[in-house]
Amino acid sequence: MEAIGRLDVRPKVLLNGSAVGYYGNRGEETLTEASNPGDGWLAGVGVAWEAEALKARDLGLRVALLRTAVVFGKGGGALPQMLTPFRMGVGGKLGSGRQWFPWIHLDDEVGLILHVLDSSIEGPVNLAAP
Repeated sequence: MEAIGRLDVRPKVLLNGSAVGYYGNRGEETLTEASNPGDGWLAGVGVAWEAEALKARDLGLRVALLRTAVVFGKGGGALPQMLTPFRMGVGGKLGSGRQWFPWIHLDDEVGLILHVLDSSIEGPVNLAAP
C-alpha cells in the first residue's frame, strides 16, 4: 500500500487475487462471499492477504477481493499441468470421486474480472462455477 500511497495519480480500483481456499475444506456446506474463512494454513494466508489489500480503501480505492477456484481452459489454465502425470502413465485416482473440487473456465474467469472492473462491485467475489 505504501507504493500506491506515494503515487500522484492513484488507480480507482484494486483487484486483489486470492483463492477459494480462503474457505477451507467445508464438505457439503454451501459457501458464499458472506461465509467465514476456514481453518488451516491456506485459509490463513487468504485472510492475511485480503486484510492487506483492504488497506487500499483508506487511500480511496475500491477494493474487490477475487477468490478464484482452479481455472480450466483448452490450451490454458490448470488442466495441461494436471494431465501431465496421466500422460506419463503415473496418474491415478486421487479420491473417492465424491470430494468437492471448485473450478471455473478460463473464459468465465476473464469475463467476471472484466465485469468487476466495469462495475461498482467491491468486497469478496467468488470466481467459481456453481
